[in-house]
Amino acid sequence: MFVIAEIGTNHDGSLEKAEEMIQAAAEGGADAVKFQHFKADEMYPPNIGMVDVPGGRIDFMKYLRRTEMPTAWLPELRAKSERYGVEFMVSPFDIECVRQLDECGVAAFKVASAEVTHLPMLEAIAKTGRPVVMSTGFSTLAEVDEAVRRLEGGGCRDLAVLHCVSAYPTPPEACNLNVVPAMKKIFGGPGGFSDHTEDLSDVPRLLTAVGGDVIEKHFTLSRTEKGPDHPFAVEPSEFARMVEGIREIESWPREKKEQFVKSEERYGRILGCSVKGVSPLEKEIYPCEKRSIRARRNIAPGETLSAESIGVLRFTRNIKQGISPRHYPLLLGRKARRAVAVGDGVQWEDILPE
Repeated sequence: MFVIAEIGTNHDGSLEKAEEMIQAAAEGGADAVKFQHFKADEMYPPNIGMVDVPGGRIDFMKYLRRTEMPTAWLPELRAKSERYGVEFMVSPFDIECVRQLDECGVAAFKVASAEVTHLPMLEAIAKTGRPVVMSTGFSTLAEVDEAVRRLEGGGCRDLAVLHCVSAYPTPPEACNLNVVPAMKKIFGGPGGFSDHTEDLSDVPRLLTAVGGDVIEKHFTLSRTEKGPDHPFAVEPSEFARMVEGIREIESWPREKKEQFVKSEERYGRILGCSVKGVSPLEKEIYPCEKRSIRARRNIAPGETLSAESIGVLRFTRNIKQGISPRHYPLLLGRKARRAVAVGDGVQWEDILPE
């Protein structure tokens, strides 16, 4: 099992803290550390406002801008990761960040669940030829399939597809870990689980027993820290115990793993079904956290659309979705038929015919 410590933005804007977390994750047995590299304005329109997160209600755009990873950090974090013997992985959230990470020499790209439909970015990642790990929370099987095709068709030759339930935290009984071996059969490559549960024993060990190749777990130095991801992340001593349990299951013969899976009634509930889809826990976030083409600012009737006026963006409330990101290049240079408010999804009826 390849174990990823998801540091994400839990460095809270401090390079010193980020480096401390790399060391702590490595000492806890992580195979890789994973960060996020984004620009807030390339993720959301400016009017997202206050958002409820596991750590409380926050001004989300202000938080994102504060936790943007400076590009200058990248070589330092990569060097620190190499010094402690862990792979340096990063999730990009726009094409420019992909370019910067490729130049830095990132070991692998991690595609976050919300980026599964960001097809222009996936194509940019594929062109680098670097390994990719992709999470698939709040994604349909059709969306995952299209993303896999874009990555592999664009040059990606080393891809792991992770099942994920994007609820924070996820109850173990909502994991449906049987999806992992099912998706491995469908896509013919390694698979695993991006784990948002607070469980340190049953879920990681069951994943190992059913043949998972990768697990990603949110990591923090302390759950008392402020921030949206700290409250459900695991602390260093807990992370080390989790890895120890995984390694124990790995050492077992197949027959013992099969017996273990059947040994407790609750294990059956955690394994659940093998059908990949949008979980009931994800239905509220599915229409707003998915990327679509949205207005970066108010657009006037007759205005020519450009990269300054539209983008492939998310939103944090369930307002209307825009056109699929696959059509973004087609919209540039087209004229607006009517006004589109900042943050709104751009619809085909908003566009004048060519």
